[in-house]
Amino acid sequence: MTACQLVEIPKAQTITFTNSNSEVRLYAIRSQPGLYASNIGLNFILTGDLLALVTPSAKAQLTQIFGVDSFNTIAAMSNKEVVLIKTSSDNLQEMIGQLEAVDGIEQVQPDHYIKKQLDQATKPVSNPQNDALPMLELSIPSQCPEPLRSVRVALIDNGFDFRHEAFRDTKVLLHYDADNLIEIGGTPNKRLGHGTAMAGVILAKNFSTGEEGIAPASEIIAIEQASSKLSSMLLGFSVARMMSADIVNCSWLMEFKSDLLVSFIQDWQAQENPAFIVTAAGNGSKDACLVNKLSLIPDVLTIGSINSEKNLSDFSNYGPCVDAFVPSKHMSIHERGYVTASSTSASAAFFTGLLARNLQCGLQKSELHQKLFKNHIN
Repeated sequence: MTACQLVEIPKAQTITFTNSNSEVRLYAIRSQPGLYASNIGLNFILTGDLLALVTPSAKAQLTQIFGVDSFNTIAAMSNKEVVLIKTSSDNLQEMIGQLEAVDGIEQVQPDHYIKKQLDQATKPVSNPQNDALPMLELSIPSQCPEPLRSVRVALIDNGFDFRHEAFRDTKVLLHYDADNLIEIGGTPNKRLGHGTAMAGVILAKNFSTGEEGIAPASEIIAIEQASSKLSSMLLGFSVARMMSADIVNCSWLMEFKSDLLVSFIQDWQAQENPAFIVTAAGNGSKDACLVNKLSLIPDVLTIGSINSEKNLSDFSNYGPCVDAFVPSKHMSIHERGYVTASSTSASAAFFTGLLARNLQCGLQKSELHQKLFKNHIN
């Protein structure tokens, strides 16, 4: 995760906003400026900026609101936009009230990071889902000699380096840093790590073992988003949408389900050619519904892990929000060599590759959607 700058907001010791039809209350921790405890059990780090869902006519009125210094669209929807608002006011609660009073402005929330908390994973003594894991009936077709169609896979992750030999033929359509708002271009990021490993599971070619990624012909949209900042997350999904991604892989957990992100994803899914969005169930041996709030968003596919005996992996999260369990061990990239990735992140990346391969080899998007969502739970 990238370092966050704490912003002191002295006059707004308690900040409230609405999310999922409930009031979220943030309480300033005086000893740590910018850090807020909350009534929902999470600690928020506020940036001092605000986010809002606005209509075009309401956006034009933002310049007339006292305290609004500037604003930028970070996520365009079919008839609304999510804007990031920078303010000179040191009272965010007052600014939220002013914005909510304008017709056409809704879902006003502070831009924030979620402060990570150390959590001791516990293995379930008995998990009834071991006897009835949901296994989607999705075949693994042979690699197509020539893909029948190009498939765009957006990877949102902490960083990518495509200099490894296994990526020598990879077509990277865009390499973008959503945290720093820059296109990375010809200079590769030196962080290999998690994002590169997930890319390896999906599309690396010619491993030294003779294996390959599950869908090496995929075209890649690499979106770096190493922080938990809400505005960066929205921008990451927005870039994937603007680049017409067919599949978005999110091999990570989201602790706070913002109405703004839900609205954006639902708007995207309502369009003619939406993307399949895939996330990991998580590795804490817990209920995925509680741990990864992405799993609660309709049309997001949540993937857990099974072992070689097709039983739930010891580490995998589980529960009704998990749509499918797939094998956890997959060949991937590490530093300048190779490694076997074993996690729900790798399972999600494998599932993303499986979707891409089916599309490349002739399955229509509508057919694939029907197969995936006929028994979709959330």
